[in-house]
Amino acid sequence: MPHTRLVLSFVGAACFLSSLTAAAPPAADPCVNVAGKTFVPPADALACYKAFPFNETLRQNVLTNVARVFDFFTFEDYYLKSPPPFQESTVNIRATIARLNSTKYATDYDFSKELYDFTTQLNDGHTRWFPDCYNAYQNVLPAPPITIAVNGVQGVFIAFDSVEFISQLGTAYTSYFDGIGFDWKRLQGAKVLRIEGQDPYAYVDTIAKTVSGNYLDHGVRVNSVFTSYRVSGTDFSQRLGDLAGPLDVTKNSITFKLIPVNSTVAETVTVPFLANFLGAPFSDKASFWAANCAANGATNGVDLKATQENTKEGLTRRHAKGDIIDKSNSNAIALPPRFIPSLPPAPGSGGVIKSFVLPGNKTGVMFVGSFGGDFDGFQADVVSAVTAFKAAGVSQLLIDLTNNGGGFVCLGHFLHQYLSGSKIGYPGFISSVRANPLAQKIVAADIALGLTSFTSFYTGDNYAFLNGTQIPANFNYINPSAPFIVNGRSDPTSQRFHDTCEFFFSQPVPVNPPFDLKKVAIVNNGNCASTCAMFSTLMNERHSTKIAVFGGKPGENVEFKGMAGNQVLEWVDLDTEIKTAGVKDDPLAPPDLLVSANFRHNWRTAWSFFDVNKPIAYVSELPLLRFPYTKDTYNNPQNLWTFAYVCFETFLRDFEIGNSVTSGIESVLEAQEHPTLEDLAVPVLPTPATRTPNPTENITSQPPTLKFPSPDKEFHLNYPAAVQESRSRKMSIFSHNKAPASNNRLDMLPHLRAALLSVGKILDSRDEDSDDESGDEKDRDGVDCLPGKANFPLKTRMSRHWLREKQGRRWEETDYESILNTLRSL
Repeated sequence: MPHTRLVLSFVGAACFLSSLTAAAPPAADPCVNVAGKTFVPPADALACYKAFPFNETLRQNVLTNVARVFDFFTFEDYYLKSPPPFQESTVNIRATIARLNSTKYATDYDFSKELYDFTTQLNDGHTRWFPDCYNAYQNVLPAPPITIAVNGVQGVFIAFDSVEFISQLGTAYTSYFDGIGFDWKRLQGAKVLRIEGQDPYAYVDTIAKTVSGNYLDHGVRVNSVFTSYRVSGTDFSQRLGDLAGPLDVTKNSITFKLIPVNSTVAETVTVPFLANFLGAPFSDKASFWAANCAANGATNGVDLKATQENTKEGLTRRHAKGDIIDKSNSNAIALPPRFIPSLPPAPGSGGVIKSFVLPGNKTGVMFVGSFGGDFDGFQADVVSAVTAFKAAGVSQLLIDLTNNGGGFVCLGHFLHQYLSGSKIGYPGFISSVRANPLAQKIVAADIALGLTSFTSFYTGDNYAFLNGTQIPANFNYINPSAPFIVNGRSDPTSQRFHDTCEFFFSQPVPVNPPFDLKKVAIVNNGNCASTCAMFSTLMNERHSTKIAVFGGKPGENVEFKGMAGNQVLEWVDLDTEIKTAGVKDDPLAPPDLLVSANFRHNWRTAWSFFDVNKPIAYVSELPLLRFPYTKDTYNNPQNLWTFAYVCFETFLRDFEIGNSVTSGIESVLEAQEHPTLEDLAVPVLPTPATRTPNPTENITSQPPTLKFPSPDKEFHLNYPAAVQESRSRKMSIFSHNKAPASNNRLDMLPHLRAALLSVGKILDSRDEDSDDESGDEKDRDGVDCLPGKANFPLKTRMSRHWLREKQGRRWEETDYESILNTLRSL
């Protein structure tokens, strides 16, 4: 019986607690040393953690729970061989659980820490084990690092605002360093040469691989290592970063080799950590366990049927969430005042959205710090901001998603549809859940019990058929299941469906976009998770929105989306689904946890428009532009926005020129039955049909190809315009189906030259009044808009070359010959 099991669970926890309290006399209690203190040395916090001996009963309880929750995890089989560029996240989940079950541990902490590290290194912020007992302390380093470009060269530095930033922790933190005679303030702005004896970026890579978690893409996790601005709650904040603020106390210090400001001499400095207590108050070992470690009334789920019967009239629909958990938000540090935007905030800036109009009233900025918070308030704030922008004459929109950890799935849909207009139709992704046997039993039980979306996320009325019609609550969409194969394993899913978010928006959505979508752009640092990742992917896949990512490691790609799963279920949510359906006694059901913890998981899959058989989480989508942070733009959102909108204007002009030229070239090539323009950028190869594959060949050296399956009837009906146009465009750009007339590319030059000469006349007339701007990579206000590493399409790289070559004069025939040389060299 479920209630009996719950009682026994707490009895077991109580017995374990009594054994702990009797294990050692009070004088030997290491938790007494840290009780009541906000900041303590990490070694002292670790000693308290390790005061609890390993307990086999707890291991079996936890691992049984974890193993059975993994049955619902949508991406489990992808981890057997994660596709590039996400290979780093490859692991056999079941084999790892078996290893954890057979390993000998000295303490409960040792076991839980290894489980925590394992789930963290899945790099899926939706799917992690969070033990409250051992997430009670966060290490804080008084020297948070950043990566910026100085004189065009990227490097690692101690943050230039570290004194102002860290001092906000108060004397409880800073007095510790005064007491040991350590001058941490002089490290501000120092150039970092080595970290723990390694190249700084190599050490950052290590932290990204082992500590950061949350994001599949390694490049995104690199940005997570560094300190950066964000919105925490409803306020501007600064995140410590995963190097300076890990949720871990195993390191006591970090050794840097660095050159302080106003010095030319390198020195080696060992910087101590201090651990910040984030948990519930305690006085000793027994009370620490009772307050932070033992299961409590909020740990496990409940049967909502009783709630439904008792409060039918007061029920509200639950909103699906897609977010990551950042424990540092519980004790967030404010962004130093000098970095908070000085512009007057626009209406609708009191919540998680901060909106501003940049000087000149041409560009509006929406810094969307989260898709969480007040569900209806978020929608009202969007409407207020856009209304204010239109009244001010704003014609282009910049959306900042930096460190947006996600939130309500439907708020991502709302923002997408509000900016795109209701005429686009369904504003979300096609979705599905894993059709494991227990999930099928839950849906069948929900139907038999007459449950609805007010009490279950599994009932059909949460969703809609692909034609937009809401699914009835008594429709079984998971049985029969849809066959699906992942890495050679059968992994059936439910039928695919839509969300029903637009049925429940609290604000009306305009029919047409409030701004020209070509003049909407997105900036972030890649740390854009879950609902944020889905929103930015929707904007990219359906509207080709221009996206720029700041930061990252030099020479390494950074995706614009962090973790793009879909709806996440916390353990308490899944357990509530199971208990409400009345299947808690099923042998497949996870047991109630005996410890205060949360094993959350990615419960739904969002399928890409580019490939309807691939989750968006595993579609590599690079930003159009990459920029390093500089002294002016790191942690300074207003400066970054000003820089970004100037550069996006420049890019729009460049892209228009490049598009005009390449369209002219391709029309000539089509007439001459030559390969398309993209073929000129790579060695001419035989067509795929006649080419003999070489098993040892590096496939990344081949021309890019994109395959789009023929859309089924319902998919085509719902997405006739945007998707098909996007597919057609990409098929045109990346087509390799025409056999070249000759393997000698020089044969094409006369045709190219003729095309360029004809298109040049259009360009000269278009650029006649703007020669003063187009000849220099430094655009208005002296902003250098040529990225150090940009993911430009070929046409844009070509137009960049032309802008550099033109240098304020009219084009001549020698320019076209130079362009042809560029085409051959790209």
